[in-house]
Amino acid sequence: MRVETLLSPGLIARGLQLRNMAAQAISSVEITAGRTPGGKINTAKTLQAFFSDCASKLSSYVDSVLPTFASALIASGQGTKLAITMSEDMDPTVVPAGSAFTTSPAKTVSAVSVQGKIVTLTVSAAFVPGAVTVAYTQPGTNALRDLSGNLLATFTAQTVTNNLP
Repeated sequence: MRVETLLSPGLIARGLQLRNMAAQAISSVEITAGRTPGGKINTAKTLQAFFSDCASKLSSYVDSVLPTFASALIASGQGTKLAITMSEDMDPTVVPAGSAFTTSPAKTVSAVSVQGKIVTLTVSAAFVPGAVTVAYTQPGTNALRDLSGNLLATFTAQTVTNNLP
């Protein structure tokens, strides 16, 4: 096993040493597999169990909860602003293009901003009182994500609370 073929463990104490040791352990399994009848199965299973146990011990430190759509609102006096609330804080450094969103009635999204749980869409022409929906299609780049990097999934035609007079 070449150490370069393993992912980096990131910026943790002794991260390079950990990566080297993991590569050596896998190499040991490869060598044993080539020299010992049944060695491949037994040593590989033992090492896999060890790495699986390591991963399970880390699982409580990993945020794997995906953000979801919670609600959307057009506030009174804010006809060109649609505020979408997500289930958790979003990464403000990753902002999708306006084309990732569609509204009904159809409006061109001219700007998108992200602050905390709120994603604000600025549209080209004001909404009027009545039924409004919003949808999001996860783009290939700059997809909305939470602070842990979990991507917001595509959602379709969600009802917008329209408080316009």
